Amino acid sequence: MFLVRGGQALRWRRRRLHLLPDKFAGTFAAGTATAGGPEAAFGRLLLSWEELSEDLGCTGLRRGPSETPAEFACRAAETMRLDGTLTNNEQKALVEIGEAFSRAAYSDWRPPSSELNPLLESAHAIGRRARTSLPWRGRVLHCLDPRTTWRPVLSSPRPG
Repeated sequence: MFLVRGGQALRWRRRRLHLLPDKFAGTFAAGTATAGGPEAAFGRLLLSWEELSEDLGCTGLRRGPSETPAEFACRAAETMRLDGTLTNNEQKALVEIGEAFSRAAYSDWRPPSSELNPLLESAHAIGRRARTSLPWRGRVLHCLDPRTTWRPVLSSPRPG
């Protein structure tokens, strides 16, 4: 159990060191980000999207290789709405998160903080809802699965 929790804590720290230069002393994309700058906002959005994708993945919703984040978010929102996991407002928020991440990842657009903070709060709430929708056996398996715990952090902030 120590290895599982230790791995999760290490992954949490490595992600933040890599993607949040305004919170930690790490670098972002070879030191291109400045604290509070547009790349730092993109780092926060990327971190939130990665964690949300993992939470959705543990429920069985995985992004296909040819899907954009916006397409994946639409599919996941509809599936989770039909399952009764998400409300209509949460479904709309998930679609907005996917569209914002797609827009930021495939263009030079960076979300202003007035748009970013509600997106991050919604992503956190949807991820928590996805984790709690799992049966107890699924939650235990997700905690013990080393594939997500020890997987390396994204090496590039842009989707590949």
